[in-house]
Amino acid sequence: MSIEASPDTDDTVVARGPGVGPSSVVELPSLLTRLPRPDVTDENPKATLERYRTWAMRSDGGSAALAALAALGLRFGVEPPVAYLVVTALIPPGWLGLVALQRGYEFRYLSTGPDEYRRVAFAGLLLFTVLAVASYTVQGDLSRLYVLFTAPGAVLFSLGG
Repeated sequence: MSIEASPDTDDTVVARGPGVGPSSVVELPSLLTRLPRPDVTDENPKATLERYRTWAMRSDGGSAALAALAALGLRFGVEPPVAYLVVTALIPPGWLGLVALQRGYEFRYLSTGPDEYRRVAFAGLLLFTVLAVASYTVQGDLSRLYVLFTAPGAVLFSLGG
């Protein structure tokens, strides 16, 4: 037995084979015979990639902010020092910059799977390094717990988001 769509209409499916009579013609709603996602087309792949890149950047920025705020709350509770508020405010744009430096938002690397994950993981290593070196350079006393939760948290939330 074979099942095929009628060439003259999208709403008719015909079953043919031994023992299949004229009652085997079935009318289907047009919704079932169309593509699964009619709103997604390959007519403009650059626009699709641009939307994905915008979504990825917003998601990564939110992920970095969430990781930094979680580390801030975990380390200091409700009354953090002003210096840590400034550092926390600088984490999301810094994270976006580090991922961009790793070419994580270039079209050729978007949604490529392992290569995209490697770029985000390496950006996380750079974030950890930048925080540690900056703290050492200015002789600041940046909490190790804050750094330990911010950098891996940004990576995990970005990969999960």
